[in-house]
Amino acid sequence: MRRTLLKLALAAAVATPASAATFVETFDGPTLSPALSTSLAPGFSFALNGGRGVISKDAQTGGGFGNVNTNFSLLGDFSATVTADRTNNLSASSGLASGHVAGFTDVYFFGASNVVANIFVPSPPGFGQTILSDSDQVVNFRIRRVGNTIFEEYDPEQDGSFVVVRQATGDALLGAVTISLFMGQEAGNQGAASMAYDNLVITADAFRTAVPEPANWAMMIAGFGLLGAASRRRARVVFA
Repeated sequence: MRRTLLKLALAAAVATPASAATFVETFDGPTLSPALSTSLAPGFSFALNGGRGVISKDAQTGGGFGNVNTNFSLLGDFSATVTADRTNNLSASSGLASGHVAGFTDVYFFGASNVVANIFVPSPPGFGQTILSDSDQVVNFRIRRVGNTIFEEYDPEQDGSFVVVRQATGDALLGAVTISLFMGQEAGNQGAASMAYDNLVITADAFRTAVPEPANWAMMIAGFGLLGAASRRRARVVFA
């Protein structure tokens, strides 16, 4: 775990200035950092287990979302990286997201064999989606911003060699953002699932104690569901 954390910290340091603010959560417990909070639909739960943060859904629940959100906003250039393990989650969408003033971006597992990246903010750049075929069970996800460009990336080898899944540029991507780890499933898809996260590393030009308005989180969660449906219809198709 320490070696992985060092690699992620070095990757974040490369992506942001030396004077950047830094936040690290290793999920070693005994409690979740007060800088993070959970948002859990009925049937979803969160626990610290074996040095990882685990979002779970019971077998009877047909759909919903479980989130771990930052209680602070990121200003300026930023980088957010996390290790994600979908070994016990081969159906629900799960990964890393950034919540913007209006809209969101995310990079995540979809099902057992896809990695998806979405950018969903007002035009420009508007909506864009890329779907890659990848069956790796454990990867590093990263979202970073340089100027007004967002990069959504993943590292299937977990060695710091990140691959850009999707990127976009536009003033709608500027402003304060929050970071969320999530697992979600559409209504009607019953079955137990769990998603494990480790070594969340966030750096930014500055942090601010603020979060998006509840309406923005609601839009973000609703958007995940809509994009999940689109991903299922377009499985194994890659959009430029």
